[in-house]
Amino acid sequence: MMAFHHETQRLAVGTPSGPIAIYDVRLSAKWKILEGHSKPVSCVEFDSKGNLLASYSANDLTLRLWKVGNASFFSTIMGGTGKSTKEIKLKPIT
Repeated sequence: MMAFHHETQRLAVGTPSGPIAIYDVRLSAKWKILEGHSKPVSCVEFDSKGNLLASYSANDLTLRLWKVGNASFFSTIMGGTGKSTKEIKLKPIT
């Protein structure tokens, strides 16, 4: 799953193994890896300002919120990693 934020020119890509990669399209560089989901990411979405990213995995039944606002140029070049700021564990429907 993917989400693009036009103003910040960032692309978030959920992977089948769980991490989320965020790319800075202007620099053609991987900006950050977000680690937290243990199973495939079902959807991702930026907030209107591009400061937050929400992600959901139907397989690990978690909804996560990530701070993805501005970072330093050094962090962009080094491809920093991040952890979710909020995790909501959901119960399966029975």
